[in-house]
Amino acid sequence: MKNIAILFTLAIMALFAAGCTQTQTAAIDTDKPATSANEANTVLIENFEFNPKTTTIKAGETVTWLNMDSVPHSISSSSFSSATFGQDETFTYEFDKAGIYDYSCGIHPSMKGKVVVN
Repeated sequence: MKNIAILFTLAIMALFAAGCTQTQTAAIDTDKPATSANEANTVLIENFEFNPKTTTIKAGETVTWLNMDSVPHSISSSSFSSATFGQDETFTYEFDKAGIYDYSCGIHPSMKGKVVVN
């Protein structure tokens, strides 16, 4: 039942993100989030690290970051950014164009990750 709720939440987030363009978008979700990196295009934030550090997707797909830490984080890139989001909250961004998008935590700059869009 919990897996169904997780999939439902991700499906709703994907529908929301589908209406967004590549301009700065932030979707912070406080409902029941995904609980593992096995969910499609989900990056976990735990122990002050992004897992996985590199995510590879196709143009038009979204990536969701899930904060599992007890402290707030944010996503910062030259192409996009998020508001600060807390434990069990998410940020979702749709990548419309191919490229390599390096990002870090806006609060903890030593935390770094990458999205590769084909």
